Amino acid sequence: MATADLGVDLPDELNTEINVNRWLTGLQSDMGKIRPMLQSYLENRRAAGFNDPHFLENFPENRWLSVMAIG
Repeated sequence: MATADLGVDLPDELNTEINVNRWLTGLQSDMGKIRPMLQSYLENRRAAGFNDPHFLENFPENRWLSVMAIG
């Protein structure tokens, strides 16, 4: 479990000490920068389907990823 509260609801797979410390270290613990960047990161993960437990099986059907891979 993570050791710091980033003010964002992290999924279990991202709520680890290593991941939280990566954000804290990378942005010098500046919560004014961390929160909006982390929220954007989570929104992009959701949009790409990375939060789908069947992501690998459904990868070929993900229309957004296939558009990015082609063009």
